[in-house]
Amino acid sequence: MISGEAIAEYQTLMNPTAEFGRSTGPFLNAISRSGTNDWHAWVYMFAKQKELSARPYLLAPTTVMPGFSRYNYGATVAGPVIRDKVSFFLSYERWVQDSPAISTLGGSRQAPIAQELGLAPGKVGTWENSFRAHTVTVKGDIVLNDRNRLALRYNMYNDHESGSHSGAVTRHEAPGFDDEPQSGTGQLVTVSSPTLLNQFRFLYAFRPVQQPTLSPKSPAVNISGVGNFNGNADGDYWCLESGEQMVDNLTWDKGRHTIKGGVEILPVNFQDTTANLNGTSSFTSLQQYLNTVQGVTNPATGKPYSYIQFTQATGSQIYDATVISEGYFVQADARGRVCGLDATDQPHGYVAKPYRHDHRGECGEA
Repeated sequence: MISGEAIAEYQTLMNPTAEFGRSTGPFLNAISRSGTNDWHAWVYMFAKQKELSARPYLLAPTTVMPGFSRYNYGATVAGPVIRDKVSFFLSYERWVQDSPAISTLGGSRQAPIAQELGLAPGKVGTWENSFRAHTVTVKGDIVLNDRNRLALRYNMYNDHESGSHSGAVTRHEAPGFDDEPQSGTGQLVTVSSPTLLNQFRFLYAFRPVQQPTLSPKSPAVNISGVGNFNGNADGDYWCLESGEQMVDNLTWDKGRHTIKGGVEILPVNFQDTTANLNGTSSFTSLQQYLNTVQGVTNPATGKPYSYIQFTQATGSQIYDATVISEGYFVQADARGRVCGLDATDQPHGYVAKPYRHDHRGECGEA
């Protein structure tokens, strides 16, 4: 996640060349801002409160408007470190939002059903869902010499959310969400001659994600027509994604012909906890669950009532795998003209002959 104030422009590529691999659809490029020889600074803030919001059209007249507040603020600064040699750009943005999460467990009979299930009032109804996040982007541009330019960028995003799930669940089933990705990028552009250009880019990124719950060790109970309660089937879910990307592209321009080739290597490691580790007990009705808890005997079978199904993941609790993607491409572009129609001899036609090969392999699975 990067602040919109750190973006200089967006580029939409509807018919991308072979240079852009691993997808057949359009690409959206976000070009980050850079510093210049002049100093610039921006400060901004966005605020939205319940009092400034219109009443939802479908909200019942007797229903109190849900609470909501959001603040979005940040600042950017850019300028020279060494004039004509080194410049920097710095951006910071903060999000603070509070909104209600609503439990529909039990539907219109939520209060009596919650009482029958022994649920405390704070576990149903509404609770506050908080969202706190910030992002930092730092970029430096360095002119090494007349032929070499280096760009360095660091980006950090930190997101913490409380139990954010609404629906037929209780507060203990609604997981939080913590997301803390970081990345560092370096790009070296070398102009070897007026017709030869090389671009080398290296990226390292990692993204840890956690979904903490209030009941990480308790199995979930599902009652058809009522909802889920007792615990979270997945427990404290977490995953970690990390990897590097190395790209090198060489461009040779000769008259009306341009030949470009490149290589990309992208190893990525995934670590992921298994879902449904705590298990889920399913019941067809509220009465079946109550009979099970109370130890009532089913007259049809002569045995105590029980759940109709219990599911639980077994085996390794962590999935660990590394995927290595490789890409190679070469493309030749030829620019032509419509003979006899252009006195200025300017190019009118354009022909591209691209080729790209992508390979993906997986290793280290556990």
